[in-house]
Amino acid sequence: MPGLIIIVTPAMIISECKTVEIHNEALTQAVLGDNVGFNLKGEPVKDIKRGFVCRNAKQDPPHESESFQNQVIVMQHPGQIQNEITSKIVRRANKELEQNIKSIITIDSAIVLMDPTKQMIDEKLQEYPPLGRFAVRDMRAIVAVCVIKGVTKKSSEAKVTKAAEKKQKKQHTDFSQIILNKSSFVNLFIVSRSQNNMNKSVYRLYICEYFDEIDDEAIVVEEYIGYEFENLYYHDNNFYFYNGVQYRKLYLSKKKNGTLYVSATDVDSNSRKISLNKFKKIRDLD
Repeated sequence: MPGLIIIVTPAMIISECKTVEIHNEALTQAVLGDNVGFNLKGEPVKDIKRGFVCRNAKQDPPHESESFQNQVIVMQHPGQIQNEITSKIVRRANKELEQNIKSIITIDSAIVLMDPTKQMIDEKLQEYPPLGRFAVRDMRAIVAVCVIKGVTKKSSEAKVTKAAEKKQKKQHTDFSQIILNKSSFVNLFIVSRSQNNMNKSVYRLYICEYFDEIDDEAIVVEEYIGYEFENLYYHDNNFYFYNGVQYRKLYLSKKKNGTLYVSATDVDSNSRKISLNKFKKIRDLD
């Protein structure tokens, strides 16, 4: 979909989709099964190669696999396949027959733990079917078919293009949600650039604080003067936004008249200013 922020894996590039086309005809969006071409803003073609996977950066972005466990059915093989096989399965009953076996042969079915030698993007079959199955070929024949049961993903951080940063600033998208496992932010330094009425650039330094958890007594902010919000919390004169991984403390700004406020994104992806004093007055907070 044009305007969508996507992530390209395993290159771990975040960029904005500029256009989507089929045979030079522009589309408003593509659906499952469409063979399309698309343009990314500010990203050279050489950085993206055949086999890379693209997905919406806000919804469960894909990551490179460190290892994966899958059910292997051997179709035809002249000898034995052996290494790290966890268990053997009765094909018709789909029940476990043996554990920690040394090898499998033609028509056998087994649960096998695999470590890819090259970059691979894999997912469970139940969650993402197109990325949850594959075939093993050798000598122009299919040796085995595989169904992925579980995946261990590598923790990685993405590179954000300038176009995505611009879109991020406009929609206040928090890309720290792509940090997996134990990787997390403590303090993130952000320099904001803007222009005043004299067309002179003004730079401001913000320190964004991230927390793994907040106080249990924090108030869930779902509505403010008619605007609806998600994953927004208030506690002790501070507002927090939960990005799916951590809680980000929102920067408290001050107007010329001394009014304190924060900028938060509503459910329609529009930036709204929340006055601290007005919010406390509405909620009858001290």
